[in-house]
Amino acid sequence: MQVALSDSLRLDLPFPWTTHTVRDVEEGASALCTALSSLGVHNVGPFRRECSCGSAGPFGMLHPVGLAVSPEASAGGETPPADWQQYYELRGLPLESKEALWLDTALTLVHALAITAVQPRQNQLTVHLIGPRRELDQLPAFAEVLRFLQPEISFSLFMFGPDVPETQHRRTHESGRLRIHLVRCDAYDASPPPDIIFAPNAGVAAYPLEWQSTARAVLAAQTVPLCVSDFTQEAMWTAQQLLQRAGLHVTRGIQLNPFRKPACARGRESALPCYSNGWLAVFQGGLPAQSVS
Repeated sequence: MQVALSDSLRLDLPFPWTTHTVRDVEEGASALCTALSSLGVHNVGPFRRECSCGSAGPFGMLHPVGLAVSPEASAGGETPPADWQQYYELRGLPLESKEALWLDTALTLVHALAITAVQPRQNQLTVHLIGPRRELDQLPAFAEVLRFLQPEISFSLFMFGPDVPETQHRRTHESGRLRIHLVRCDAYDASPPPDIIFAPNAGVAAYPLEWQSTARAVLAAQTVPLCVSDFTQEAMWTAQQLLQRAGLHVTRGIQLNPFRKPACARGRESALPCYSNGWLAVFQGGLPAQSVS
């Protein structure tokens, strides 16, 4: 059934170039590297982590793109978009632009903030991102979150995980209202207290033992929401079962992410529709007042 959804999932993406990045890759007519090359973005700037060719060397060690926040993003106050089409219209980007290929995690976070209705405390939004990898070389993407926060709200993003380079441990990147703190660790401890915990492409099913300790930290955080995404719907179903067994409650059931990366991430071993940040769900440690399906 999931395989049968492939065609409709392609049509759900508004970009003309997904013929190369989704259809051709899914059908085996092209490798992702070839597709990116045909679009002129292979191994270029922030797109360098979008295929295996660009992943040489440790994460977080590519030459930085920079962390400057544009005046438009810094102004803030925009209504969060519902999908890529609305986001491109808001930014004034033509659909031919390939920016969505490296902004999927940042816009998935924007979507997570919208569906959880998280309220910043004392004009400060604190987000914990668990398990960053390619995001460590794409820090400027998170400046986009500022567009959808009120101008008086500062944004602190803590990235926790074993792929943070030792040389970047406890380092802070700062630009205007945005501060990104990098923490190298094997176990997540939910400190300092966040407003939301975000685990993009979490791999809960692939790392069940590691996620047991993470689930305990989320339980200790009580009513702080945990938004989890993964590559396939099947992976999200397994993640939901594991996290529920660990004591977490589902507050928003599994759904297709409107800000999934518009590129196929499927390997030869599976025929399932597969996208970076493809599906997501929201969990909580403390029993919620009202669950949302």
